[in-house]
Amino acid sequence: MTVLLFCFCFCFCFCLLLIFHFVASIIFSKSKKPSYPLKESHRIPKYESNLIKN
Repeated sequence: MTVLLFCFCFCFCFCLLLIFHFVASIIFSKSKKPSYPLKESHRIPKYESNLIKN
């Protein structure tokens, strides 16, 4: 009986820890500013983009 209770408590705590981990990662990813790589047009210097447009 005590072994069964121990296994139940262990699984319950593990599930709570897993849920807390996912919730914390979602909150952390939303609070962090998005770091998108620069677009291809931003990498081209202005004088080259003017030559391309003309």
